[in-house]
Amino acid sequence: ATWIFQCNPERYLIREALKTLDEIRWLVSQHRDLVSVGDTVYLWQSGASAGIVARGRLTALPKEGVEASEEASLYVDPNER
Repeated sequence: ATWIFQCNPERYLIREALKTLDEIRWLVSQHRDLVSVGDTVYLWQSGASAGIVARGRLTALPKEGVEASEEASLYVDPNER
């Protein structure tokens, strides 16, 4: 399967994440039961510079938990996490 995950750059610095992280954890709020390891994922940035910014593969099934500490600094407002 293929999925598109949306990123709002006013909330999360996706381009910085792509430059600095080997993997990105993402909130899956819909269709959690349909995603599978190995599925293709496109990250789509909204806003003035909207468009696909990355392509990748799911390496794990959705799970509860917080993101890695190195990701915390990429949120514009830490309370948004």
